[in-house]
Amino acid sequence: MGSRPPDITRNRGRWILIGIFLLFFVPVIFAWLLNVESPAWLPFAETNHGDLIRPPLSFPLTNLRTTDARPVPTELLQGKWTLVYVERSDCVADCERAIYRTRQVRHALGKDMQRIQRLLVVASANVQATVNRVQKYDAGISVVAAEPRWFESASFVRSGADIYLVDPQGYLVMSYAKTADPSGLISDLERLLKISKIG
Repeated sequence: MGSRPPDITRNRGRWILIGIFLLFFVPVIFAWLLNVESPAWLPFAETNHGDLIRPPLSFPLTNLRTTDARPVPTELLQGKWTLVYVERSDCVADCERAIYRTRQVRHALGKDMQRIQRLLVVASANVQATVNRVQKYDAGISVVAAEPRWFESASFVRSGADIYLVDPQGYLVMSYAKTADPSGLISDLERLLKISKIG
């Protein structure tokens, strides 16, 4: 039998080298692109620091009032990510520390801080005292009053969870304890803001 033509042998060797390259290097390149260039592909439930609210619930505005007793406008939670702190009683030491943390979290986001707003929900019986005290040192947080039936109907309010993240369409996304490490909340927000096309 005669030997194979040189061109066929050369082409066969070339395809073998290409196959080896694809087998070993393409998965590495693909994994690098996913993790470095597009980290949003990772299942958020496996990498977040707060508790996901599943399914996402619409944040209830019914039975909430502004500090001058008017119904809260429906557009309050539209267009921005909102850090909501829920306080069933008067806003004293623990509450003040928690809303201070939300302020620090917002400032830590740098240029993206304008995409974040903060809201304090407090029992209606305590709203005026809360406003008088809180807004002396934190004028950047909005305060609304919750009637008792709001707390009864807000099924998302969990034991140990006082800070809630609401997306720019008004849906609850995550919850955090008031003692949660701010760095975890910052990390979650940075990822969400990076992949979000709204807010």
